[in-house]
Amino acid sequence: MQNTIKQEKKEDLRIKRTKNLLVKALFELLAEKSIDKISVLDICDRAAVHRTTFYKHYEDKYDLLTYSLNKWQEEILPESILSMDFESAKLFSLHIMTNIIENIDSKKDLFLRILTNNQYTVMPRLIINALGDRLRFLADNTNLIQNEVPVEITAMFFSGGFSSLIIWWLSNKETATKDQLIAYIRKIIMKSFLLPD
Repeated sequence: MQNTIKQEKKEDLRIKRTKNLLVKALFELLAEKSIDKISVLDICDRAAVHRTTFYKHYEDKYDLLTYSLNKWQEEILPESILSMDFESAKLFSLHIMTNIIENIDSKKDLFLRILTNNQYTVMPRLIINALGDRLRFLADNTNLIQNEVPVEITAMFFSGGFSSLIIWWLSNKETATKDQLIAYIRKIIMKSFLLPD
């Protein structure tokens, strides 16, 4: 019985390691070329993972991309953030946006190369998924967002605008520092009528 449990844990670690290698390989390749020009074989070669192993976990490269986006989202905005006590939706949104900016800033070159090679496919999905999901969860599970505008519209408005802002910021590095950008976002959020105080 104990051997079976140990074997399952070891297998889980191997699966986790394999998935991590595939995610890392995909992001490295996205920094070199567009998702359309990346093949499953490219990903497997970069990760040193057999193609049959890839297909045990993912249907195709887009399935891996979706998994990778969700993994990045959980890395920068773990679900534990949702249990934190925020006084308002504005402070919650500001916290989320600050986390995203700081994570992107720490890997600015990588994200800039991904943006350059993939233009308006991968980067907006990364940011819109991360911010939109968290705002919708906040609305569904707290009383912080209650106003005349439906939550879905508020979430898409902020996540779409924020995504465009991040893309602009990455493309125009000299325009604002990370701290300046966060300060500007703070002013925008705190003066917004879409999110209650």
